[in-house]
Amino acid sequence: MQHLIIYQLVLIYLSKFFVNKMRKLALLGLVILYSTINLYGQRQQDSLALVALYNSAGGINWTDKTNWLSSEPINTWHGVKVLNNRVTEVNLGFNNLIGIIPREIGNLTNLQSLVLYNNQLSGSIPAEIGNLTNLQSLTLYNSQLSGSIPSEIGNLTNLHVLVLYNNQLSGYIPTEIGNLRNLTHIFLNNNQLSGSIPAEIGNLINLAYLHLYTNKLSGPIPAEIGNLINLQSLVIYSNKLSGSVLTEIGNLINLQRLDLHYNQLSGSIPKEIGNLINLSILDLNFNALSGSIPTEIGNLINLTRLWLSSNQLSGSVPGSINNLTKLSELNLSQNSLDELPSLALPSLETFYIQSNHLTFEDIEPNINIAKVFEYSGQVNIGIQIDTILNMGEDFTFMVTCSGANNQYQWYYNSVPIPTATSNTYTISNLQTSDAGLYYCTVTNTIATALTIYSRNTHISISAPTDVNDIEFIGIKIYPNPTEGLLKIELEKDFHGGNSIEVYDFYGKRIIQKPLEDRFYHEIDLSRFPNGIYYLRIKNGKNSYSRKVIIH
Repeated sequence: MQHLIIYQLVLIYLSKFFVNKMRKLALLGLVILYSTINLYGQRQQDSLALVALYNSAGGINWTDKTNWLSSEPINTWHGVKVLNNRVTEVNLGFNNLIGIIPREIGNLTNLQSLVLYNNQLSGSIPAEIGNLTNLQSLTLYNSQLSGSIPSEIGNLTNLHVLVLYNNQLSGYIPTEIGNLRNLTHIFLNNNQLSGSIPAEIGNLINLAYLHLYTNKLSGPIPAEIGNLINLQSLVIYSNKLSGSVLTEIGNLINLQRLDLHYNQLSGSIPKEIGNLINLSILDLNFNALSGSIPTEIGNLINLTRLWLSSNQLSGSVPGSINNLTKLSELNLSQNSLDELPSLALPSLETFYIQSNHLTFEDIEPNINIAKVFEYSGQVNIGIQIDTILNMGEDFTFMVTCSGANNQYQWYYNSVPIPTATSNTYTISNLQTSDAGLYYCTVTNTIATALTIYSRNTHISISAPTDVNDIEFIGIKIYPNPTEGLLKIELEKDFHGGNSIEVYDFYGKRIIQKPLEDRFYHEIDLSRFPNGIYYLRIKNGKNSYSRKVIIH
């Protein structure tokens, strides 16, 4: 009896053991079956997405469509790579794709690289692109894509390279781009993007290249760009950016190219720019920058191109520029620079300094500094004078232009005066026939490509009058000559104008004061030495000048 009970217990145990085993085997089989079905479904999903791309992008006309839509495995289809039975790369660059990117592209959820550059794709970038969370490279440049960059692009947190240049994309740069902290390259140039550069771009601390040029971007450069300490190339030219060149730019110590030309930037060039010791290219052309060129520019010892033309820079070119021994291109033209040091730049090939306030003193020592040296067209010297003189007076013209090898020629009504070939020219005993326009040209036997012009002097002749009571064009000036206190009376039409200015004989302005809304003005000249001066009254667009004598 006892043996029978033991036998029954063993049978019960064995039956339970085999039931549990069968359940586990069945569950494992279900898991395997589900995984197989799911994998098949994902592979089918990938295949269908590729078919949709083929159909929507004119696959029949592709340059290379090897095995597409055939029964061959999709890893043999041209431009498609597969890993673990999932599509990881689609590379159809330069393949005559014509049409749109289908929404189904978002079903390639294992995709790491989507390369469709140099085609004729149109339409917008589908929002479903945001499903490709494994994507590392999105390269869609040189097509005809339009519409905005979808905000869903902010989902692509594994993205390293975003290349969308040379399309017709419009709208704002989405703030969600700041989520893509693994980005190293952003190329959005040559589109129609507008609005401001989002501050969130400062989150992309791994960024090495930021190219936003040739768009319609406006507003200031965000200070947060100073966070991008790994940035090597910052190129934002040909936009409508305003505000200043930020001091935070000085944080970008790895920067090799800084190109902000063709914008509306104002203010001074910050001295912090001298921190960018790895910089090779600095281009700030065609802005509204003012003030002087900072001496810290001389810290940029790796600079090969320095372009600062077409701004409002003034003062002297700093001598520290001679530290830039690798410099091959220097463009400082179309500014208000008035002093140039003697340069020693052994690598310089092109140098543009035209349309400044320089004279031969600046040009002569540097005449052989570069293979191409453009220095012509400097700003006219002296002041423009429109004056009424009395018949029988004497009048002396003078032009001051520095340089050791200068030649002078005075003109009367655009005709050279044969005997007037020095820096001064005197007309004695003025007659009505002497009325007209006078100016001087200055040339140089060393810097032969430059002619400097004096500003015009226009003389009118009147009959002799009392020098203490001279009236012309509604202006009364007395006493003239004066011992110091000059009195001016103006007709009503001259009220509320711009300014009253006094220049010395050499054309240097020594007094400037507002033209107040009243009839009577006084100017104290007692602190100036005896001699000839010129009074100028600027009223709106008009300017009236008069010779004044202090004795």
